[in-house]
Amino acid sequence: CTGLTIGGVWGVGEGIQRGAGLSPRLRTTAIFNGLTRRGPFMANNLAVLALLFSPLESALAKGRGVDDSLNTVAAATLTGVLYRSTAGLKSMAIAGGAGCALFGAYTLGRYIMGYSDSLIIFDT
Repeated sequence: CTGLTIGGVWGVGEGIQRGAGLSPRLRTTAIFNGLTRRGPFMANNLAVLALLFSPLESALAKGRGVDDSLNTVAAATLTGVLYRSTAGLKSMAIAGGAGCALFGAYTLGRYIMGYSDSLIIFDT
């Protein structure tokens, strides 16, 4: 749903830009075209990322025997790497780094806000 919303807003903005200076009917068509192009595109991409991330995080927790923040960050990194694996090593490294940075910041934010007792638990 988040992907559909983000993609829909992106598509509406794109449609407004493309429809500038056109008649109201053509502007409406441009907005709907952008909405139906970008909404499903973003929803599908985020769904694929979620379907990669969730089992990876669970497998890491089961394999390590500990459910901690390290599993989340590692799963996000692996998700980025796998998602972009067909685009080459540079793209894989960028996507893996983006996943690591995004979920590292998320984990740090949860710790700072008091939602987590520690950043990483190393007990086995």
